[in-house]
Amino acid sequence: MLTGLCLGLSLGGFALWATGDLHQSVLVCALLAYPFAGYAVRVDDDPTGVLVPWAVGVGALLAGVVVAGDVVVQAREAVGPAVTRGVFLGGLVAVPPTAYAVGHDDRLGPPARPTLAVAGLLAVGLPVAGTLVGSWYGAASGPLLALPLALYAAGQGALPAYHTRLAAVAGGLLLGAGLATAAAVGRVAVLPALVAATAALATPAAYTALTRRFTRRSRSPWR
Repeated sequence: MLTGLCLGLSLGGFALWATGDLHQSVLVCALLAYPFAGYAVRVDDDPTGVLVPWAVGVGALLAGVVVAGDVVVQAREAVGPAVTRGVFLGGLVAVPPTAYAVGHDDRLGPPARPTLAVAGLLAVGLPVAGTLVGSWYGAASGPLLALPLALYAAGQGALPAYHTRLAAVAGGLLLGAGLATAAAVGRVAVLPALVAATAALATPAAYTALTRRFTRRSRSPWR
């Protein structure tokens, strides 16, 4: 873990010094540090002695906000694509350590049912928003943010009935078909619409598959 931290900070700092690009430097740091941190969490019986959950969670959220904000500030494209790209890149930075934090300290997690509702909104809203603004980043942000939130809620006991989850898959299929049709008739850009269609179906399908074990017992998926 210390190796990854040293590599991430040194190369991320060098990238910031050489390019002045804050969000890319943070991404380089995360790309190098996270695999080592993940390995340490996996093999250590009690990683919370070194990686204090609340500190990791706060740092992850701050880093995600910084990345998203810097993307928007430096963007040369329209606001919509810039925001969706910022959300995606900020999520890449924030999601893994936040998942660790809430998985190792139940006091840090939000209420389960509101979290599930937010996950559903993100799973639908982000792919649609990405399609409308012509950005595949928005479409890809749907599963990146919605699926971890929904799995956390399931681990905390907020798990819809199996037939409800199957209905969500059917709804995702219909939404995906609608987005793909819009691309086929030339109403929207093709690539963002196809990514959004895939995300609209893949998110509820993956959620349904991964939560089958929670029907037998409820526990945090991040431990």
